[in-house]
Amino acid sequence: MIRYFFIAIFLLFSLPIFSLAQTITYSELLKENIKDDDLQIIGKVNGNILIFKNAKNDYSIFVYDNEMKLKETVPLDFLPGKTFKVNFIAYPNFTYLIYEYQNKKIVYAAGVKLDEEGKVIGQPVTIDSADVSGHTTNTYTIVNSEDRKKIMFIKTAKQNNILTLATTLMDNNLQIINRTSQAFSYNEEKNILDNPSLDNDGNFVCTLSSKMSEREHFNELSLITKSAMTDSFTTNNIELKGRYTNTVFLKVDNINKHYILNTFFYTERKGNAQGILANVWDKESNAPMSNTAIIFSDTVKTSLKKEGRSNEAFNNFIIRKVITQKDGGYILMAEDYFMLQATVNNYYNQFYNPMNPFGFNNTQTINTYYAKNIFVVNIDKQGKPAWNNVVIKNQYSEINDDALSFSAFTTGGEIHMYYNQLVKKVQSLSDNSIKPDGEIIQNADISPKRDYAFLPKYAKQVGAKQFIIPCVYHNSTGFVKIDY
Repeated sequence: MIRYFFIAIFLLFSLPIFSLAQTITYSELLKENIKDDDLQIIGKVNGNILIFKNAKNDYSIFVYDNEMKLKETVPLDFLPGKTFKVNFIAYPNFTYLIYEYQNKKIVYAAGVKLDEEGKVIGQPVTIDSADVSGHTTNTYTIVNSEDRKKIMFIKTAKQNNILTLATTLMDNNLQIINRTSQAFSYNEEKNILDNPSLDNDGNFVCTLSSKMSEREHFNELSLITKSAMTDSFTTNNIELKGRYTNTVFLKVDNINKHYILNTFFYTERKGNAQGILANVWDKESNAPMSNTAIIFSDTVKTSLKKEGRSNEAFNNFIIRKVITQKDGGYILMAEDYFMLQATVNNYYNQFYNPMNPFGFNNTQTINTYYAKNIFVVNIDKQGKPAWNNVVIKNQYSEINDDALSFSAFTTGGEIHMYYNQLVKKVQSLSDNSIKPDGEIIQNADISPKRDYAFLPKYAKQVGAKQFIIPCVYHNSTGFVKIDY
């Protein structure tokens, strides 16, 4: 299936080991070669843990009990052959399967309810359809509110330099509440419509970034909003004050009714990242509460980048997660992630090619993926950093990035971060806790069963203190449950 190669991950903090009462439960290995992007951890439904698989359009659900014993494999044979973009929204007593499929020149979006055994309840409901026979490019997205009481089906249609944004808002019974459609000027080389989100009131929000040319940073940023029952979108300009941005991370804060936008910013069109642009948009007043450019000290930059130039410290960082707080502040996590590409000559080839007997131009492109340090910063509601810290790690792989990066989950008053590391040539799962004051505690590593390889970035929290993490062993797939 997938083979992994890692260099050691170095933890440079001199921190005490803080052992939590972990309970680790492994599932039996599946004897199937399932790619990671064809697996979805649905969640916990009436005590069962449901996991979806797509093996060459053979759709089914694995039903596990709380001890990770496989109870049943349920085929989803009612799904049409040309089904794609399967999504799940899990509730305590059931789950919605929302999917898209093509029949001739029409693409349909539909939803159906499944019980805790993965069995269909009732009949599928058609949500939307689109004619794909012309030159229009259609893209579909499903989002749901944090409380899962609102669901939205989003369709974008691109033709020439016009993008049509259409939304279908539904309640948690898949009953349609509102439909809205609006056209925007849009150039794919200069504009990015991103971060489609839905708050608990059913209000839609997304970001629109614009730039002067394809190879530059973005010089304009807008927040697009639409109230649940209105029929038009509102474009709100985010003041950049001459700064430039890259990818924006949007987080809905339902407790404080805020929209939180963060991005690394630049002072030049093609320069180095200088810090984080932190914007908190108040939903009630439809205006920014704060809009701050945070510049970090040279000490912080040096701690993030031990080698090379410190002014390039933030250049490869990607914002991975934002965790909101009751006081209106939030914790941001960004990872130093990049990929390097190299072309090498294959001097040995077991097959003789009479058209190229000396092997000229017999080259191969190798991608090496890197996932390094994690920068953690607490930003208050005024946009000021309260504290920051760094988790030192150094991962890379020459195969793919499936087992790189990390996941982070909240468990009461602390945040757990999981990522792979090598300890004495044995791969294990590192568990670090972030305390409310920013202190990072290194908990006991989770040692794998045999030579399992954990895939932490695909993990999912299924309970208040319960997590499911996929793992692989040679050509087999399994799952591990972690309880605290």
